[in-house]
Amino acid sequence: MSTLTFLALTLTLSLLPHPSAAQDSPQCAALAPALAYNASSTLPIPALNVAWLGDQNDNDIVIRNDTRAEWRLSAYVQPLPLGETPPGPSSRFSTRTTLWLDTGDTNATRLGNTMRMCHNYVPLQVREKVSWSGETLRKSVDDAGDCRALVSEECLARLRVQYGLQAQSQRGSMYNGCQEMNNTVPWECADSGMVSPVTIPNPTFNGTLRSRLPSLASSSAPLNNNADELVCSGRNLSRSTNTLASVQDYELGVTFPIMDIMTFFGTAGSGSIFRSDSFRVHVACLVPGPVTEGSEEKGSVGEVLAMYNITGGEDKESGAQALERGRVAWAVAAWAVVVGAALVV
Repeated sequence: MSTLTFLALTLTLSLLPHPSAAQDSPQCAALAPALAYNASSTLPIPALNVAWLGDQNDNDIVIRNDTRAEWRLSAYVQPLPLGETPPGPSSRFSTRTTLWLDTGDTNATRLGNTMRMCHNYVPLQVREKVSWSGETLRKSVDDAGDCRALVSEECLARLRVQYGLQAQSQRGSMYNGCQEMNNTVPWECADSGMVSPVTIPNPTFNGTLRSRLPSLASSSAPLNNNADELVCSGRNLSRSTNTLASVQDYELGVTFPIMDIMTFFGTAGSGSIFRSDSFRVHVACLVPGPVTEGSEEKGSVGEVLAMYNITGGEDKESGAQALERGRVAWAVAAWAVVVGAALVV
């Protein structure tokens, strides 16, 4: 390679954008402590948009799936910031779970003008009391994200109806949505040990960077709202919203899933007719993945439940276990008969 060619190539490479430039920015470095986490989970959820039916003055809308975009819901289990009160006397190292919603390529300005949403999450711990039954918690770690390992189909159906009607009643509440939600646990869900959800509004989709990411509000890092794209620690802050959710002991937070009942509704007032597709309810359960490097290793499900003297589910056996137990019992009985016969002789 000639010297001239080498210099030309070097100049060309120097002008190319560095793929990690956004993540290596001073702003990301300053935000790193606020973004640190012990475990996380991410699920794809349907992207949504609002469409009007006829004259917009009639406020008749439908909320439809947007196949042009991909949304991702994430839960990050983070160390509880200094100064925040732990949930109970059992706490050794308390955590908080933060829910993030990445709306991908959706037009955030239009989305924020036409749609609001609420998170209705089921806390893992209320003071020192652990939520859910022991049997539910044992099954929960195998959930696929649809909550079917935690609750029955009847429970999920009832939750969609209950929160769907409330989403409809919240229409038009652009700035004060999520008020006066009925978080009574339906009787169809009682067997799981489910406790009352807690309702928190999701920040407006078209708000400032700081207003959309309240978990970072205490950070001293300046949040530059004019940045074209700010990606830190694998999270695209420029197209995300987050909400502080459950606070719990470390062992619970990194082991068991958080249930999030999301309600989506239009900012326009009630329409001329009732439509079941004018709102949307999506129920998701986010099971934490492996803990991050440097975090305390999490114990087995049985070990964690034993810490709280929780029982339930462990006495149930699979069909194979029952068959093996029966085989052993039969063998013991047969051996006793043989020995008894030998003694008689």
